[in-house]
Amino acid sequence: MRFLSRSSIVLTSCSVLLISLASYWHFIDLRQLSRPEIRSGYLLFAIMLLPGLLAVRKRLSVIPLGTVHGWTRAHVVLGATLLPLFWLHIGRVWPDGIYEQILTALFYLVTAGGFIGWVIQNRIPSRLVQAGNEVIFERIPEEIIDCRRQVEGLILEYQQETGSDTLAKHYVDILSWYFFKPRFTINHLFGGNAHEHWLGGKYRIIERYLAQDEKQYLQRLAKIAQRKADLDFHYTHQGLLKLWLFFHIPLAAALIVFSVWHVLLIHLYSI
Repeated sequence: MRFLSRSSIVLTSCSVLLISLASYWHFIDLRQLSRPEIRSGYLLFAIMLLPGLLAVRKRLSVIPLGTVHGWTRAHVVLGATLLPLFWLHIGRVWPDGIYEQILTALFYLVTAGGFIGWVIQNRIPSRLVQAGNEVIFERIPEEIIDCRRQVEGLILEYQQETGSDTLAKHYVDILSWYFFKPRFTINHLFGGNAHEHWLGGKYRIIERYLAQDEKQYLQRLAKIAQRKADLDFHYTHQGLLKLWLFFHIPLAAALIVFSVWHVLLIHLYSI
């Protein structure tokens, strides 16, 4: 079984070599009583800019510049390479100055967000494929509204055909909550089935009060509720993919801006 592709092995090897060379140069600069943080700082800043090229690559998808998957893999490896280089540069885990602490906090947040994003992007797509019933994220609210309209139409048909309002009252008092918007999002995220237990409990309660010919309407309602559950599942997982980028990209941009300002300050007052 192949655990790592050839490109992953090459990228990891280059990362280890780069970290080793940076550590060696750092040691040499210390022995020569020079300022090793200058060299490591420039190296750190240059590598920090490279992952941002992934966004540029996505916008140039028509140009043969390698696959997006390959660029994403390089992005992850470069991000992992930055952490030991950052510690080498500052010489500790947490600096003293306020500005340096802000810069360090941004760096750690971006790094942690990148790791979380890597886990998300490796697990969620496979979950969505296994779930089936693919749906575009932007259309999910409209699909949920359509489910609610189907149920309301079913309830009207039920009242007209049976002359009873038992199922209608149950829907208004209890089940309408479920069809109003995405529900059980946290439970869906962790692969739970709380929605099944909740719905099953409500079905058992109302089924006792329905005549035999009325139960078919409850069964039809249950099918629509299952469709709603699938939509909730996709809303949760696709939403997490988009929410992660909403935090990671602005933080990464802020880190670049602070880093550029840091380099300018070093040139003005230190070099």
